[in-house]
Amino acid sequence: MIGYFTGVVQTPITAFVIVMEMTDNQELVLAMMATALIASATSRLICKKPIYEALAENLLAMMSDKQSREAKGTHQ
Repeated sequence: MIGYFTGVVQTPITAFVIVMEMTDNQELVLAMMATALIASATSRLICKKPIYEALAENLLAMMSDKQSREAKGTHQ
């Protein structure tokens, strides 16, 4: 669970803390930390940009495009 979550969001500390709180298993803390760091490194090899950053850039580009269309008077 922590490997997948970290791989998607590319935030190993956040993923580690969330999963650690959900599982409440103190015996696996080091294993979860290692998994989060490995998953983050692997994910960054595949996709350099974190998902939330990519989604934010996409939203800003869409909003900018909509504003420029409205300024030109061409509504779609």
